[in-house]
Amino acid sequence: MGISSVIYLIVIFLICPVWGSSPSVPSMGEIGFTETLLEEFDAVKRLPAGGDTLRIALGDQYGILRVLEWEGRAFREVWRSRELRSPIREVFVEDIDMDGRQEIIVYTTRGWILFFSVDTYERLWESPENEYSSIRCMALANIDSDPQKELIICSPAAIHAYDPIDHLEEWRSDRPYLAQEMVVGDVDDDGVLELVLNTGPILDSRFFDLEWEGVDYGERIKLVDIDDDGIPEVIGQSAGRIISVYDIDMKQVKVPY
Repeated sequence: MGISSVIYLIVIFLICPVWGSSPSVPSMGEIGFTETLLEEFDAVKRLPAGGDTLRIALGDQYGILRVLEWEGRAFREVWRSRELRSPIREVFVEDIDMDGRQEIIVYTTRGWILFFSVDTYERLWESPENEYSSIRCMALANIDSDPQKELIICSPAAIHAYDPIDHLEEWRSDRPYLAQEMVVGDVDDDGVLELVLNTGPILDSRFFDLEWEGVDYGERIKLVDIDDDGIPEVIGQSAGRIISVYDIDMKQVKVPY
């Protein structure tokens, strides 16, 4: 697939607010609620379910985590949490504690992180009150030698690496970083994962050095290897829905693309 085709797919699947050229709003059945659509919303994730059952976890502006199940023509709510003090910013579904069972991980705008059982929806763990004044963005990635992923948290004070099994902070940056979105990947082909902030900074995940101040990539970012060179590029979407492609190993906008 050529670069132009990849760009086209990115625009269609990650950017366009309307599916197709028709001005009518598609129904849930027409959309099919595919994984591609679920990726469009940070606070919606598909849950494991038996057979053909479609079940999702949705965090809303009221700070309520809801579990919804598709019943042919509409979703039915099967469970809801109590209010979690502030809006839920993002939902993850991962086996975060390496016990062989997945958990629902959520964080709120006021800095509360919670783990729920994906089977019973029981609350398994929550971060101490007021540990973070707020959380702007968070990523899950294995950035050290242990087997589990860490929580990479961007708070107003710093970037933090948090161990979700021992429940302790492994590292924090010595300065704050402003960001609304963060992705993790080896973007310079050095064999080490980097933390990529949408506002520009690239941090090495091994020693947490600032590799590059970078540029503002846009409000939303993705990592995609669009030229098949084995190194992912940063795809950024600006407020005007303009797409830019950045070659981080070359520290420049990718040209031509």
